[in-house]
Amino acid sequence: MGGISRARLAVAKDTLKSAWSDVYFGSFRWAIIKSWKAAREALEALLEAGGLAAPPTWPLSLMAISSPGCMTGLEHNTFTLDYLHSISSDVNLYLIFYYGSGGPRKAEAMKALEASLAVIEAAGRCVERGAPRASNMAAAAASRLQGYIDLRGSEATIVRNGSTLIVVDPGFEGVEPLERIEREARSLPPGLSPLLLSPSEAYALTNLPSWRPESDSEVLADPLGLTRLIKLSERP
Repeated sequence: MGGISRARLAVAKDTLKSAWSDVYFGSFRWAIIKSWKAAREALEALLEAGGLAAPPTWPLSLMAISSPGCMTGLEHNTFTLDYLHSISSDVNLYLIFYYGSGGPRKAEAMKALEASLAVIEAAGRCVERGAPRASNMAAAAASRLQGYIDLRGSEATIVRNGSTLIVVDPGFEGVEPLERIEREARSLPPGLSPLLLSPSEAYALTNLPSWRPESDSEVLADPLGLTRLIKLSERP
């Protein structure tokens, strides 16, 4: 298992090198996507070394906390990667965030590279010294979610949509994506992929013809009275 994990870590490093090349040539969207892919490869290698195969639906933050001690202090990097990846790779979100702007900026790509490198290096160190036994921390992450609702639920609408945590805050209006995640990353609960939206962006997203809420979506807090946005998107 150690040899396989090391091989996967090598793949992660090669993918990150390719992402650096994308930055050099101005392909910032691909740099973000590859940075996320590299970090995921490294976390999968780490969890496999600890005896756990992570489902493809797991966000990076859940993978990080499922290998005890290895990613301590690095959760904010996984939130950053999941967030930047989702708004760069999802067609609907890309349209909302980057229509008319030419796509992600260099600062976002560099932040993704930095976060991915931190994850890969930590995973590599852990594998080399012998990764601890990994365990599914999905249930344990639920308590952290309640703590976040208590912290932010009086000012932001919070919706769990499958494995995505949608946070709609008027304070995000006119704020660049990178600044949003830098503000929010250290307080977000692990186990869900964050999507930080302004009210106008939430309205635009939930009224796109191709958007559908997940069957297990739930409103966790709605001080802004935006629950109707999800209902507007429900179609026969």
